[in-house]
Amino acid sequence: MELLSFYLSNTNLPRGKLIFHSTLAGGANVFVLALLNAAADNAQNSEVELVLVLLFALNILIFLLSQRYIWENATVEVERLVHKERMGLVAKLNACNLEKLENMQKSDIYAAINQHSGNIAFAGVPTIVSLQSFILLCFSLLYVLWLSLSAFILLAGFLSIAVYFSLKRAKYSEQCFAKAFDKEQSAYATITDLLEGFKEVKLHQQREQSLLHYAEQLSFDAEAARMVSNRHLALSYVATQASFYITIALMVFLLPLFETATFTGVIISITTAAIFLTGPINVILSVVPTYTNSKASLQFIKHMNQALDKAKDNGTEVVSAMAPFETVKFNQICYRFDSDKGDGFSIGPVSLEIKRGDIVFVTGGNGSGKSTLIKAMLGLYRIHSGNIEYNGRALHDDDLASYRNCFSAIFTDFHLFKRLYGIDNIDAAEVAQWLELFQLADKTKLIDGEFTTQNLSTGQRKRLALLVAIIEKRPILVLDEWAADQDPQYRQVFYQQILPKIKQQGTTVLAITHDEQYFALCDARYHLIDGKLAQPN
Repeated sequence: MELLSFYLSNTNLPRGKLIFHSTLAGGANVFVLALLNAAADNAQNSEVELVLVLLFALNILIFLLSQRYIWENATVEVERLVHKERMGLVAKLNACNLEKLENMQKSDIYAAINQHSGNIAFAGVPTIVSLQSFILLCFSLLYVLWLSLSAFILLAGFLSIAVYFSLKRAKYSEQCFAKAFDKEQSAYATITDLLEGFKEVKLHQQREQSLLHYAEQLSFDAEAARMVSNRHLALSYVATQASFYITIALMVFLLPLFETATFTGVIISITTAAIFLTGPINVILSVVPTYTNSKASLQFIKHMNQALDKAKDNGTEVVSAMAPFETVKFNQICYRFDSDKGDGFSIGPVSLEIKRGDIVFVTGGNGSGKSTLIKAMLGLYRIHSGNIEYNGRALHDDDLASYRNCFSAIFTDFHLFKRLYGIDNIDAAEVAQWLELFQLADKTKLIDGEFTTQNLSTGQRKRLALLVAIIEKRPILVLDEWAADQDPQYRQVFYQQILPKIKQQGTTVLAITHDEQYFALCDARYHLIDGKLAQPN
């Protein structure tokens, strides 16, 4: 009942009306059964009562209207619920701390938002509608009780045993579904490896064969787990159906031998009622596989919610306007990464100052901690000690979101958005000017806030990313080895033409670079060795 409770407690479905219409539909069904039995009795005497016909039509109308109400409202509310859950996951994802998010499996996040949310939507309406079948089942049993106590005891006993074994099998099936989900997530991760490491895979046949074999094995394991789960559910369905028909046979062939006086007169009505019960029983049984699968998906989403809650950033995400940038000062900041594997590292203490309009270079060997330091300076990684002063005022946790919005950045693992989200009032002439300077005017255009193509080389895509960063009009531009993917000729253009042009616009540039021949072009340079700052030049 956990999944049904989830639907009812997290939607705006009026429980009273839902139960009322479910009861109305179930009652109407039972009345139809009683009317048909009464009409059959009259037919034996060659009699037809108009009132039975009218009552039959009325009950059918009540049933149809109640069913329509349940289906329409359940459909709307379940889709709203899934939308709310999905966007709730997205909101929590957006509120995550970068460092903690980087340690989470992307495939798990994708699966929770797409696959498992879809499973919950798929099971929602049938699960809610099955409530009406359950009520119909109860009413039908009461009708059988009215006809014969012995028949009622036999049917109630059968249903109790069937429910017990069905729940037992369903629990085992749920465990199998959870195992299948786990294998599928691992399989998705290998596909991510294939897509993101496609070049490396193509250069190493043994790696290619091993990766594909591993993905196939995971997929096979998931298939096997699902097959076991569905086999148990199928056996439960078949066993329940067979047991039910045996129960009907016992009522027809056995009970009359013990209750000849009272049972013979209602045997047809009881048999009709018992066969009538197959309808709601089949509906409930048909929902069980979907319900079990969706219940496992609900558990997966709950675990993902908990993981995202643990990864939440402590500061507020409310962004307020910062005073015009003049200086940002970093006082003895330290950052430490602790690893369970014992390969952690630390940065700092680092003290430096960046002034408005300066071009600042951060240099150092590979692995010296430059990119990590930049992320700590931008507030993407939480510093463990020291503080950051913006225009002479020390920043607190609640200031970080506003502080981060003072920067535009292009990291080494940058992402180029096809659409310019959050950038309004774009100056088309300025964009055209930069496209010309970036030697991209004949390769792509910006139309209605979207680039016509991103099918470019890595260096050209970085130029597009720089264009986006420039038109964002943030006071500080951060570039993490931006020139590394440019050819020597354009690298010279970048340092001698583009950087001075950006500086002329009043933008401060903080750049990580290895290009020693251009060090003289900066206003300040800070050199990092093993996470420690050497004397700046």
